[in-house]
Amino acid sequence: MIQKINCWFLFSFFMSAFFLNPAAAQDSNPVLLSIDVHEADSIIRIYTDSVHFYILDVRTASEYAGGFIADATNLDYNGSGFSDSLKQLNRDHIYLVYCHAGGRSYAAFNVMKNLGFTHVYNMTGGISAWIAAGYPINTGTGVRLFSNEFNPIRIYPNPLTPESVIRVSPDIQEVLQIKISNALGAQIRFIEATAGQIVDLRVNDLRSGLYFYSVGIKNTQIQSGRFIVH
Repeated sequence: MIQKINCWFLFSFFMSAFFLNPAAAQDSNPVLLSIDVHEADSIIRIYTDSVHFYILDVRTASEYAGGFIADATNLDYNGSGFSDSLKQLNRDHIYLVYCHAGGRSYAAFNVMKNLGFTHVYNMTGGISAWIAAGYPINTGTGVRLFSNEFNPIRIYPNPLTPESVIRVSPDIQEVLQIKISNALGAQIRFIEATAGQIVDLRVNDLRSGLYFYSVGIKNTQIQSGRFIVH
């Protein structure tokens, strides 16, 4: 399906593509636009291999599990730590934000603009318009950026950056055993951590791909999850 894109969008789109390098983006004018699903699809296709591009799904975890745009990361706009989670992200990277129908993504878009993010696209109409236009979605657990549930550890920032760390909850009473495995299930890292500890995830030492982690106390698993290294 080929759709016409207005001249202003094309100009701003190629300007942002020119500044894909985050360091260069700091010297460019901000690109903060609301776009339709066809323009969003064009952005995804152009930036699909960029390590500086992220898709944020700001719906609830249950909505997200019912279907999401491929490679989208879940960050619940109504979650209690939404703004704090945003503050952990690189503000010079490029973000496409969407929700169910456009209301929450527009609100998130404004929060990001006020926080100083330089390249943010709000997809109007949300995933409802995306599906209605015939674009595909994925189903399953995907990648979650923030959860209202209590978790012994959290990984920040996520999407991952070279500064990403594991933050251990200060409420933990026991020594945690953190195991990280690659997509084939082979353990590549074993970490013991205590309450309130911050552990360097050493992202630069990891190859691109999908990784799994499990958290246990005395060999009893209490948390598990996954993350993606681009």
